[in-house]
Amino acid sequence: MSQSSENSESKPLNTNDNNEGNTKSTPKIQPKYSIHRDVLTHEIVIRQTGYSARDKSIPSSLRNFWSGLNLLSIFTGLIPILQWLPQYSLKRDLVGDIISGFTVAIMNIPHGMAYGMLAGVSAGNGLYMAVFPVIVYMFLGTSKHISIGTFAVASMMTQKVVLTYANVDSNNLIDGTMAGNNSIINTVLPPENVITQLDVATSLALAVGIVNVS
Repeated sequence: MSQSSENSESKPLNTNDNNEGNTKSTPKIQPKYSIHRDVLTHEIVIRQTGYSARDKSIPSSLRNFWSGLNLLSIFTGLIPILQWLPQYSLKRDLVGDIISGFTVAIMNIPHGMAYGMLAGVSAGNGLYMAVFPVIVYMFLGTSKHISIGTFAVASMMTQKVVLTYANVDSNNLIDGTMAGNNSIINTVLPPENVITQLDVATSLALAVGIVNVS
């Protein structure tokens, strides 16, 4: 009795034989991969690709600069309108440019007047700021999708400088000049010490332009 129980415990249970009978399970075929990669050094890559490093010495840089120097390319690079204007198609682009020009002008002119007043100058000066930068960008600009104009942050920063350094209101000075009351201003401040809001805004714009160019 004990021997039979030991034999039954020592034999593993085979559930496949009980459930599937004599059906044999086919083993799954596992794919095998063989990857071989060569170890490439810097010298081998240069030899196989034919790459040669550019000479970065000063004489070589000067020689390449003078060999590629072209006065026409330099001039057209400074004034980009000379590059795209000969390739401009009136039939393809003129109607779309006129429509987009009117659309931008409708929004840009009132914005320029309002931002001019926000900057501490008159609405007329704001109108100038809205028109003339666009004309200058037509000659010197490099993008045909950008809209050039004033915005609120620059106007508020300009107003801070204008209110700090200006000692005479430009509007009052113009009104007094038209009315012939220059004696009132002259009694308060000497003519050489009069700093209007327009003077400060113009000087600030000139200084920012010099910094950007340099």
